[in-house]
Amino acid sequence: MRNIVIAAALAAGVLLVGPGSNNGAQAGAWCQTDQDMIIVNCSYVSFEQCRATVSGVGGMCLRNQVPDQTPAPRSRKKH
Repeated sequence: MRNIVIAAALAAGVLLVGPGSNNGAQAGAWCQTDQDMIIVNCSYVSFEQCRATVSGVGGMCLRNQVPDQTPAPRSRKKH
């Protein structure tokens, strides 16, 4: 039963991360949750980087399910 509750919390937390949410300065590959399984930061490039933060404050690291919404920079063409 506990696994079902955790899975539901993870799914709800992933849905909360989106273009208008407080998910860090830039969407990275990994997200940090707090101890209540609420996603608080999705700016981590690597799992190890996320784990280093979580080890000091608690929570979990989850793969970011929301693609980066930042547009790619335009290349300049020389004439």
